[in-house]
Amino acid sequence: YWTSGHSSWTIPDTLADCAPGYRKDADGPNATRLCVACEPGTSSPGCPQTSCDPCPAGWAANSGKQATACVQCEPGYFASESKSTKCTACPAGQFQSSSGGTACADCDVGTYSDVGAAVGCRSCSVGKVRRDLYSTLQYVNMEGRTEWVPF
Repeated sequence: YWTSGHSSWTIPDTLADCAPGYRKDADGPNATRLCVACEPGTSSPGCPQTSCDPCPAGWAANSGKQATACVQCEPGYFASESKSTKCTACPAGQFQSSSGGTACADCDVGTYSDVGAAVGCRSCSVGKVRRDLYSTLQYVNMEGRTEWVPF
């Protein structure tokens, strides 16, 4: 703080409140008494916190730095580790039906998902089956012939 009429800085005994997404620098004799932006994957509602809280698995600080709160991953997305900076879409062949997912589940045999960020799997049509858990191919029996074709 600048002190009027003096050519020196004066640091007050207490720090002004930090805005959400920031934390107070560590208290003590070596503290800078500044507000510091939260690290990626963490959040803070603001003062008087001296640390930012890591987002738990299934949640992410989507805005990266200066996050005011962690956001729960939506269905079709997941965050497998704490301190995630974003939720990741489930790949084709997998799904996540709940909010706050920490992993995606494989589609059951006889079902499939041909898009990312799926919240569920669709049943294979009559005469068609999924080849394996990660396949985007289906079995088609046409006039006695066996073919594997893309969905």
